[in-house]
Amino acid sequence: MLHFTDKIESQKILRLLSRSLPYYLKSWDEIDADNGLFGSIDPPYFNMRSVGSSSPVIEYVLRPHLNILCILGSYIYQNNTDLIGAILSRDELVNKIKKGVNWACGTHLTGHLDVETFLSRKRWGENWRSSLWASQLGLICVYCKDVLTKAQMQRIREIVAFEADRFIDLPPPGGCEVDTKIEENAQDSMVLAWAINLDPSHPNVEKWNEALQRWSVNIASSIHDKTDHTRFFDSSVAASVTTQNLYPDMTAENHGFFAPEVLAYGQWIVLVMAAYALHNEERPSYLERKAHQRTFDILLRFCMPNGMIYSPGGSDMPMFIPRPMALAWGLWHNDPRALHMAGRLLSWMDTCLLTNMENQGPWVFGFQQSHAGWELQFQSQVGIELAMLASLPFSKEQRFFSPGQIENSIDTRHIYPYVEVCYRRNIRTSRSMAWKAIGNHPLIGISIHNQPELISPFKGALVGIPSVNNPVKRWRVTFHEDKLLRDGFDTFGRIDYYDAESNRILERDLRVITWGDEGLIVLDKITALTKLQVNEQYLSPLYLVNDHWTGNSLDFCSGSLRETFTSDQKKYREVVCPSFWASIQNHLLFQFLWGRTKGLCYLPGADRNAPPYWKNCKVDMLGVRVDPMDADAGTVIYKTGYYIGAGKGPRPFKSAGTAGEFFKGLVIMDGKITIGVD
Repeated sequence: MLHFTDKIESQKILRLLSRSLPYYLKSWDEIDADNGLFGSIDPPYFNMRSVGSSSPVIEYVLRPHLNILCILGSYIYQNNTDLIGAILSRDELVNKIKKGVNWACGTHLTGHLDVETFLSRKRWGENWRSSLWASQLGLICVYCKDVLTKAQMQRIREIVAFEADRFIDLPPPGGCEVDTKIEENAQDSMVLAWAINLDPSHPNVEKWNEALQRWSVNIASSIHDKTDHTRFFDSSVAASVTTQNLYPDMTAENHGFFAPEVLAYGQWIVLVMAAYALHNEERPSYLERKAHQRTFDILLRFCMPNGMIYSPGGSDMPMFIPRPMALAWGLWHNDPRALHMAGRLLSWMDTCLLTNMENQGPWVFGFQQSHAGWELQFQSQVGIELAMLASLPFSKEQRFFSPGQIENSIDTRHIYPYVEVCYRRNIRTSRSMAWKAIGNHPLIGISIHNQPELISPFKGALVGIPSVNNPVKRWRVTFHEDKLLRDGFDTFGRIDYYDAESNRILERDLRVITWGDEGLIVLDKITALTKLQVNEQYLSPLYLVNDHWTGNSLDFCSGSLRETFTSDQKKYREVVCPSFWASIQNHLLFQFLWGRTKGLCYLPGADRNAPPYWKNCKVDMLGVRVDPMDADAGTVIYKTGYYIGAGKGPRPFKSAGTAGEFFKGLVIMDGKITIGVD
């Protein structure tokens, strides 16, 4: 073990990174005497010819290739090639970097190599994300300046300049709803900064500087900027900001819901500033915007104790992708909270991401290794973030804070109204209610911090989507009301479900209340609005990770039942819980407290089944069984109240009173806490 601390220790990080080099080297394709590629131009796991737009196609080829070149280059830059001498000699390393740079430069629009699977133009350039790719070439130019030829370095300058030119006199795009442009604008600012510093004598430098001023102020832009009339070059900030990429509460949507990872755009701002620092140039003061610090503070509060990011609305990416550079903004500014969390994540990667299986990892587990396409991209993206963490000029100054002070500084309770998320984080748990989440369906989230890998926030988690004979085709949150409590939040709302003809067929009242320091109370009622048949199903599903990250087994108990479910069990079966409660791993408790006392069932997953598209993780489900029934309009087809949170065994819950609209009138108590629902 490498024993990471709250410092950025480059050599330790490069040692950790070296574990992945054998995997990356297997992807090498020697195209000819002068060119080579990490990956494949036609990855088997991505049907490139079925995609109508060239940018995503090229992304799965070019980005992993450049990621790996940066990874290899970091060992050259840090003069640490001896760390990987047993894997790759320095001469072999240099040879692959040179051939890889030749291929990347040759396949650019300004080059001479055609790639048939790059669709109509058969080259890359002027694409979505090509600013990032060109900037990576710029980073390689700095990392490998001692081994690249003058001709290669000149080609990189030409490509970066070409990509920067398209932003001259171009207005930045904007939008915070559905799909924010915050990351794209940060990456486009990045290529301008690299062009300015790689080729300071270029005739367009002044125009690039003007474009960088315009684009950089339109990254973390919000309505607040319209009140800022301070001087910004020959104008004001208010006049220069033409976009709104953040809501007023400094959040934004990505793919239609709030994913805190989108606020990790700070790593691209750091690469903008690094372009100046690596060339010993003073960086412009306008890059240091207060908005970046505010978004960083929000992102930090969604970090779990192992350094991974908690997603209250779920995620449409593969599970358990570590992000070593997510807190780069804080690391660049020597924030002790960022240093602490980065150290925690590196320790988690060092201990949890170890395997004796040849076909696992190196960083994102659960995929069949293909050494190409999106699988190589995910694996190499973690690698390049480690490489940048080890080699970018982060501050060496140290400020001391105890772990307790750091944890308390991240403690939060907040309602984010624009993205419709209620959130509570303390030392023991993270808890949330997202009324707008993945799949546009509400999702209840919880993470017990002593095993944050255990629970997965999938579509409709702890709520579920009802199934009836006239199938539900869409749903809508009609309204919800949220308020903060002293130790958390209380939120209730209504969800309407519609059939294929847009008829409203079901009405659902849902209420979620934080309970103490470590749990949630969920009250749920579904009413039929028309005559229908209810199908056999499981609602209020709790998704449990039973895979590498949880040791490939889960201990389960309910009343007299004691069982261990292992990840290698393939046979589907339903395990009916004999009691009104169930405990997983002796620290997660699900317990009925109102509406019903039975129906709890455990359903082991047969194979890796999550998330739906990527399927790199096996997830078991604990759900509430709903038996088939005929229902008339006005019939309550599902009514339950339960506790989900920390606990080894049942708590002495009692409920009293009569539940009115949104369960008002109920009194819930457990001997220590009493809540009257109002």
